[in-house]
Amino acid sequence: MADIGIQLLILLDPQNTHIGYDTIINLRIFKRLQNNQECRGHITNQIDKDKHLFLPHFDTELAEGPLPGLSDTFVYIYYDNEESVQSIKKNLVGRAINRLFPVDELPNYLHGAAIELLQKLIKKPPTELNEQERDELIDMAKQHLNELAQLFDQYMIDQLGVDVVEPH
Repeated sequence: MADIGIQLLILLDPQNTHIGYDTIINLRIFKRLQNNQECRGHITNQIDKDKHLFLPHFDTELAEGPLPGLSDTFVYIYYDNEESVQSIKKNLVGRAINRLFPVDELPNYLHGAAIELLQKLIKKPPTELNEQERDELIDMAKQHLNELAQLFDQYMIDQLGVDVVEPH
């Protein structure tokens, strides 16, 4: 059976401002940590597994140097102002950053990464993932797709003033 409780979607939240994601994203695939030490330990315990690591712009230490388990990690950095972007680019020259985005887009990227992670898990062979586990993962992926659809609809209304029309 597959280990689907591996928490490969990791959010470093040193200021404890994103606690709500603990109830929005299934804790079997998601882990929110408040300090680098815990985060480093969690990453290095998941070597050879694709991980998605979300870091705040003011705490990118984990992305700055080599770290066991980081080579197979997608690194996302969220920021709250444009000055942060220049600082990040300067401090992380030559480091692989998969995404750099404003903090208000964090839900979009978390749900998108969750879908990507779940899709990889769903593709595991029957010897590693039984039918019930696969169904649970499919349901989780559908929930994240619905969340993304709602976020998109809200963006269209708030930012573009466009009424969202439901497909027929």
